[in-house]
Amino acid sequence: MLPSVDEGDSRVAEALEELRDRLREPLFPLEVADAAFARRTCREIADQLDDYLLPRLASPDAPLLVVVGGSTGVGKSTLVNALAGRRVSPAGALRPTTRSPVLICAPDDGAWFADDKLLPSLPRSTEEVGPRDEGVLHVVTCDTLPAGLAVLDAPDFDSVVEPNRRLATQLLGAADLWLFVTTAARYADAVPWGFLIAARDRGVAVAVAVDRCPEASGKDATAHFAQLLEKHGLGGAPFFVVPEVTLEGEDLLPEAAVEPLRGWLTHVAGDEDARRSLVLDTFKRTIDSLTERLAPVTEVAERQDAAAAALRAAAADAYATARQGVDSALVDGSLVKGDVLNRWREFVDTGELMQSLTASSPEAAERVDALSTAVVESVRAVLLVHASQGAEDTVAAWRAVPAGRALLDGADEKPYVPSPDLADRAAHTARDWQQRVRERVHESSTDDGGTTASYDAKALGLILMLVAATPVGAATGAMAAVARSTTRASRRLLEAIFGGDAVRQHAAAVRRDLQGDLHELLESEAARFTGLLEHAGVPRDAADRLREVQFGLHASRRVTDPPAD
Repeated sequence: MLPSVDEGDSRVAEALEELRDRLREPLFPLEVADAAFARRTCREIADQLDDYLLPRLASPDAPLLVVVGGSTGVGKSTLVNALAGRRVSPAGALRPTTRSPVLICAPDDGAWFADDKLLPSLPRSTEEVGPRDEGVLHVVTCDTLPAGLAVLDAPDFDSVVEPNRRLATQLLGAADLWLFVTTAARYADAVPWGFLIAARDRGVAVAVAVDRCPEASGKDATAHFAQLLEKHGLGGAPFFVVPEVTLEGEDLLPEAAVEPLRGWLTHVAGDEDARRSLVLDTFKRTIDSLTERLAPVTEVAERQDAAAAALRAAAADAYATARQGVDSALVDGSLVKGDVLNRWREFVDTGELMQSLTASSPEAAERVDALSTAVVESVRAVLLVHASQGAEDTVAAWRAVPAGRALLDGADEKPYVPSPDLADRAAHTARDWQQRVRERVHESSTDDGGTTASYDAKALGLILMLVAATPVGAATGAMAAVARSTTRASRRLLEAIFGGDAVRQHAAAVRRDLQGDLHELLESEAARFTGLLEHAGVPRDAADRLREVQFGLHASRRVTDPPAD
């Protein structure tokens, strides 16, 4: 028998539930190759876990469930009506006919299907099937079926209505036995064979009914069909022929037409050994099929993991280059040019630099404030240039692959340019940096015995910032010469106040401080891209997460499976 949860052997159930929960997660939000296939397969397996494996494990003695499936118009509903002995499922020329599944069972078995143990996602009804009952499972009891047997009429799996096709696939996954219905004229159609092969691969027991089989040509057709079944590994499937006959009252098949099928179903349901064997084989083969069915899904997960890593790396590389650009600007003099350099030069050439350090006057304070503002603007401009390049490079890399392109196109805020508030944040960061430099200068008066206490901390800190950002280098040109001259004069002044080693230490620390602040801003810009991955719910290591639950299932089965005889 199956391991039973009621008997306390819950390891397999726990493993199946964990697998179900994992497959219900949005594992494949990225548009990588075969992502749609992986999503569909995860949904189908999770449905089968909920609809069949877990309910059957919990209730191994539940009635045998036979799901009747096939293409549009092959007579599934007519066959089910014949088994019921009355019209319970709509049949006719209108397509699709079966819009809502109908389950028939013996009166004593109705309680098994009244709640949501089986097919929990479908609402229940015991009323007659109506025209607006799509997706409702109608449970009908009838005296013509033996206890322990339920027959479910599923929608067409080649229906023109997509929800019907999806429901048909779900119902077939809930079957202990799939009764495949075709006709002598349509048994070779490609679509039904796809489902037959899928049933074979999933381990579902299959029986075949060839409906409307003409007496004259039916023998050749059924013989050929039997050969095809044998060729595709389904040669052992029970095979029934329903002759082409005139329908009787209520458009029912004559009892004699379905008697062989009814007799076999009654035997399987009534013979304890036959029933147990069929249920156990389907259950075990279905679990065994999970590994093979999940193998291509895991490959897609690996592809998605690689794609997500590549997108993260592309953003990281682009903004690493942006950080390098900022770092270079802080040491090659790019930060000190234009308005900043002109104002600084005036300070040095006119002698107002020393005056601003030693005398407190409105004019000197105004010049210091103006130069400080110019430095803030320069920091902001440098950051925006490199942040813009980082965004441009990341967008180019992401748009080169479908996964990145889909994320960008679906983003509420398009990160093609820096954040709208980046300029303000950069200015705020530069002002905070200036304040910390002033505090450093003020604190140094304690370290040097008060030597710097007589100088204006704001002006002295400003000069320290400028010297830190414009080390004398080998750059050529008129502006470079001006910068070198201005820097040398300012550095000599600072060395006279702090001492040579202290100036170098302060300058390096001030530069690193600003560098760290600007790096954080660039990291926040890069996070706008990686945040798209997080917002889309792209899991980390999706392939490993799938392997983990599969391993748990294998481990649970090794513990609970009985030893071979």
